[in-house]
Amino acid sequence: MVELELDSLETGILCKIICSKTLGDSLKERTRILLAASEGLNHRQIVKVHGLEEHRVSQWRTRWHEFHEFWKRLDPALRPKMN
Repeated sequence: MVELELDSLETGILCKIICSKTLGDSLKERTRILLAASEGLNHRQIVKVHGLEEHRVSQWRTRWHEFHEFWKRLDPALRPKMN
């Protein structure tokens, strides 16, 4: 299982996505997966709480981990803003 750690800025941005009235449901679903994972919930717990399929939870946790690690390694001057 991929551990997911978010800093306060990242958590704040993800919370804004969930509260948005203009963003799509699929983006909000992925955001809920990430926030739940960052709170320490495992795949099965997230599936149960949010009524999702386990493969989707696993897929988005893995994708976030891969791209987030890449983003953190970029030169800060080149790094795109998270907002």
